[in-house]
Amino acid sequence: MKMYMKKCIAFFLALPFLFACDDSSTTDKTVEPFGYSEDFETNELSAWASYPFWQDTAFDPNMRVDSIAPGDSNLSIVQKVTPYTHVDNYAGAQKKFDAYMVPGSTIKLRYYLKTELDPEFFKIRLAAGPDGKVDYTITNPVTNRWVWIEADYHDFIKQNADLPKGKIKVNALAVLAKFPKADPAMPIFLGIDDVELKGARKTPFSFSEPEMVNLTEWKPFIPKKHYQSGETFSLKGTWPFDAERVSLKITSFTHRQNTVLNKDLNGDGDEWETTFELTFPEGLYLATLEAHKEGKKLSDTEFTIFIRPDSIGGNHPRLWFDQKGRNRVVSRLNSARFNNVEEKIRSGAKKNREENPVGDIVFDMDQFPGADIHPANGLPNIVPWFARINVWRSGLYNNALAYHLLGDKEAGEYGKALLLKISAFPSWLHPWFAERGQHIYYPVGELGMQVALSYDLLYNLMNETERQKVRNAITKQIVEACHKGYVEDDLVTNNTSNWVAHNTGGSIMCQAAMYGDDNSMQPEPYFTGAVLKAYDMVQKSIGSDGAYGEGYGYYNFTMSSLAKSLPAMDNVFDIDMSEKIRGSYKELIWAGNIKNKKAYYFGDSRGELGPLTHWAWLLAKHKDPLLGWFYNHLKGDETMMDVLYETGDVPAEDPFDENPVKFFRNVGTTVFKSGWEKDDFIFVMRTGAFYNHQHLDQGSFWLADRGSRFIEERHGSTYYLDPYYQSWYTQPVAHSTILIDHNHQSQRVGDPLVFADGFHDHAFLYHYLNGTDAAFSSGDIGKLYWGKVKQIRRNVLY
Repeated sequence: MKMYMKKCIAFFLALPFLFACDDSSTTDKTVEPFGYSEDFETNELSAWASYPFWQDTAFDPNMRVDSIAPGDSNLSIVQKVTPYTHVDNYAGAQKKFDAYMVPGSTIKLRYYLKTELDPEFFKIRLAAGPDGKVDYTITNPVTNRWVWIEADYHDFIKQNADLPKGKIKVNALAVLAKFPKADPAMPIFLGIDDVELKGARKTPFSFSEPEMVNLTEWKPFIPKKHYQSGETFSLKGTWPFDAERVSLKITSFTHRQNTVLNKDLNGDGDEWETTFELTFPEGLYLATLEAHKEGKKLSDTEFTIFIRPDSIGGNHPRLWFDQKGRNRVVSRLNSARFNNVEEKIRSGAKKNREENPVGDIVFDMDQFPGADIHPANGLPNIVPWFARINVWRSGLYNNALAYHLLGDKEAGEYGKALLLKISAFPSWLHPWFAERGQHIYYPVGELGMQVALSYDLLYNLMNETERQKVRNAITKQIVEACHKGYVEDDLVTNNTSNWVAHNTGGSIMCQAAMYGDDNSMQPEPYFTGAVLKAYDMVQKSIGSDGAYGEGYGYYNFTMSSLAKSLPAMDNVFDIDMSEKIRGSYKELIWAGNIKNKKAYYFGDSRGELGPLTHWAWLLAKHKDPLLGWFYNHLKGDETMMDVLYETGDVPAEDPFDENPVKFFRNVGTTVFKSGWEKDDFIFVMRTGAFYNHQHLDQGSFWLADRGSRFIEERHGSTYYLDPYYQSWYTQPVAHSTILIDHNHQSQRVGDPLVFADGFHDHAFLYHYLNGTDAAFSSGDIGKLYWGKVKQIRRNVLY
């Protein structure tokens, strides 16, 4: 993988920093100067998103880098706000940080409010941890030209009288403008440019060995080198303060409770070092350094260690099975049980060859319309692009399987020719996304998984020149594109979107397929960067009590990619991300009518439950009895996943002896049911934090009884093409929630549950109680109404 340089968006100074703490001026070397600047001239959002978040952070058509005024060659964030009714509207942007404001710290930026209205205020807002939201506000801001604004530490102290003196934590920086009584005929535009933060940060360990990569948006340092089991790891560096002890703790990256090493470094003062043998198994590990003095922690620094698979180069297949596993799969495919799967692969491959000859596939991505097409009026040109990508995906998948598992040589030649054909194309991405500074979109990530599998299964059909051609293509189109867009620019920065699973899944599978085949490739920071992003998505999109934040349709979509990429990551790299996912299906069983195979969802989605094909790997791995019942309750025909993973011999235990009343606190779902039968009473309400694809409808509910649904989620939009999608379909007025002041837009999108400590304006389950004869739920939704109310709680007695 070739390395590349990107415009530096953050800079760090290594000079002593003076700041006042408790009214005494001291030099505190546990913090150091931190500086950030961004002018957006690379045409990338650079980890900025709307504030509050757009309801689909992976596809926000109203937030891009552009020129805000005709003739202005300057690039900036440009957010378009469309007032759907004659009510107050807001514009804003936000970005995560890990910094402090101290005396001498400043935040400086330019803003442009393009509007015919008189804005009420413009705010710079900090997510300040336990101090909550900390604002610096200017009233009646100037409009229709670029305006500089600068606020220092003392400005924030003056406007926030209750703020304790000392360091102000900056977990995120946001800007927010209010436009009273906006005109539905006149859109509003917000421009943000030349952002500069001069502050402080916790002083990290300075590594002299090993050589490290530091990704701006991610906390752990990443060694450039991958290690072999048994190799000696040498750690050296400095901490520029007088620590008495520096400790090192190493845990499994995905199972943080599993500690594999605890030891102290040698040294005193600011120079520290240690060596140790990597005796633990292959896989990814998280190491934490902590500096201590007089029993107090002064600072900490995280880094990763990857112990790579041994002698993997040139060994294929490897992603879903090795050679021994292949023999098992072939044997199962040849059995009577899986005749339908074998026939589907064989006939699908033949259909691909007949309907889409490789000679007829041409590059025409450059003919699609670019960024000036606004999807508020529909984006019809995206459908034929999807069609092209899907033709390639299907052709590669069916024909690679038909060759490798069924011995179909014609299929192998077609798959190889198609793989080489698209590898020669300059781009796989729709120009609309490329011109808007996005390097990858989810269908390309999905394509990456099929390309990786085809490379793995067709490896022996290609010569080394052909393999190199494919490796170059997937490095550019998938691995680098995912890294630029989803790791460096941290697109979908809240990480609760299925899009993250598709794109990181493509990158991880491509890297797993290629690893060791070309020693000239430099795997870092692409490898660990993709793992960091994927792991964060798993942690943040799944509640600890058995629910996935997005609705069933998107949960199923997420699992369609995780079912491909996570087993490959486990098989090749011994990195197992399944633990948090293993119980994430439980809300599907409780929150709906499971005997009617219907899940009651919230937001963009669907609720008709189909076969759990994409859970087969999870069931085989953990043999969860409840999932075993659920899988077989919904099972249809045998699938390729049933061939790969035995699902017929796992224990099964139905839920019908369990209490049908249940609360999922993390996502905020209340379930009141009189029983498990098809005609029982069912009430399901959502009062929780923001997860991707949700509507502005917290407090909305489903109500069914005696086999009839009386109140349900609004559904039926075509997403890209529906002109009423944004103005009606996602708005509170289209749902069974509470409107105030006759305002169709009463609610806003709330903050995520886990994003930036200090931004906690979200709905939540305030109180719930389940008794023998009655149950009660109180959902607090008041923080979603822009300060119009002191409190709103939706209280339900069952």
